[in-house]
Amino acid sequence: MPVWNPQAVGRPDVMFEAQERSRLVRAALERLPPEFRDTLVLKEYDGLRCEEIAEVLGVAVGTVKSRLFRAKLELKRHLAAFFASPSSLAD
Repeated sequence: MPVWNPQAVGRPDVMFEAQERSRLVRAALERLPPEFRDTLVLKEYDGLRCEEIAEVLGVAVGTVKSRLFRAKLELKRHLAAFFASPSSLAD
């Protein structure tokens, strides 16, 4: 489903699905180690650049990039079962 679908606005099933997806992502974020979670939140939710994140966290830019990479891998691993396509589950 596209990000914006005018026909879906206000549909209870679409709203429930979006809320459930958001809940799953928040739960997966909570499972990340704090340094990964903080780095990912600053990047994806607060929109900071790697240099800004490094300054805020007091770490090197390379550390920020490494944490982002590892955080995304862990998040993907935690969410894989929930967002797998039905055909991939049959394999």
